[in-house]
Amino acid sequence: MTRRNYQAEQQQGVPLTKRRRIITFGLFGLASLLVPLAAGAGVRTASQTIRIENTAFNPTRVTIKVGDSVTWVNKDPVPHTATADDGSFDLALLGGESASRTFNAVGSFSFYCRPHPWMIGVVRVVSGDPNTLPETGDEPGGTLPVAALASLGAALVVVGVVVLKKARAT
Repeated sequence: MTRRNYQAEQQQGVPLTKRRRIITFGLFGLASLLVPLAAGAGVRTASQTIRIENTAFNPTRVTIKVGDSVTWVNKDPVPHTATADDGSFDLALLGGESASRTFNAVGSFSFYCRPHPWMIGVVRVVSGDPNTLPETGDEPGGTLPVAALASLGAALVVVGVVVLKKARAT
């Protein structure tokens, strides 16, 4: 910041540090609105991919719509499986191989790796759009819905505008 800009801000009656806080707060609010868009929120694909790396499934949970598929990709040099707890599927994957399964029924399908039983995951199949449905609680953890993130971002922007107006009024 040049001395000239600093003097101009001082003439407006807004201290430099206060203006920086207002700008930073506004930028965070704007970013929280844009993050769901950048992450592909609301855009549904017909396939999800689960990577097997370092003897772990990544991600460990996916949510898809009925009729969508999940592809497991083994990035490890050792063999793995994706085996359903209920026996509905059993995919063997040598190092570097991949395999897919299409899910045609609603439900929560837990799976594991037979040679490495500590490797576990869940495929959650829903009838509606998986990007807008809340978590059902049938598996541990959860995600923050996109609508909640957008609402939080909008609230931060509104608060930032109010603070800016008050700063200009003083």
